[in-house]
Amino acid sequence: MVRRIPIGFGNLINLKQLWLGENKLSCSIPLVIGRLQKLQLFTVEENSLSGAIPSSLENLTKLIKFSLSENNLQGRGSFGLAFKGVLEDGTIIAIKVLKLLSHRAFRSFLAECGVSRNVRHRNLVKISTACFGVDYNGNDFKALVYEFMANGSL
Repeated sequence: MVRRIPIGFGNLINLKQLWLGENKLSCSIPLVIGRLQKLQLFTVEENSLSGAIPSSLENLTKLIKFSLSENNLQGRGSFGLAFKGVLEDGTIIAIKVLKLLSHRAFRSFLAECGVSRNVRHRNLVKISTACFGVDYNGNDFKALVYEFMANGSL
C-alpha cells in the first residue's frame, strides 16, 4: 500500500511545524509543501520516501530544521544537489554536486571546504574526497564526497 503526504497540507499556510516521521510514507515530497512559507520545522525521517526533493522547498525561507534521514531522496539546495550512494565495498556515502552557474555556489564550495578542513564537531562529517573536472557538456564540475551520516544531515 502506497502512503503519500496529502497535497492538502499545502493549504495550511500558517503551519510552523510539520512532523511526519515514522508514518510509513512512500513516493515523493509533494510540490505543495513549498507553499508553507511560515514552516520552521519539517521532518519526514524514517519513512520510505524517494525521488527528488522538490525545488519548491527553496521557498521555505523560515525553515530552521529539515530532517529526512532514513529515506532515499535526492536533495536540492540553492547551490547544488545531494545524493546518497554506495561504493563497491558497501560504504554508504553522501555526494554533494554544486551548481556552478552561480558565482555564489563557487564561494559556498570554497567556504565549505575551509570549514570542513578547520572545524571538528560530532555532528559534522569530514569530506572524504572532492571531484573536479568538466562534464559531458564542457561545463565545470565540482562535487564533495562525505561519509554518510545516519541521521540524514549533510
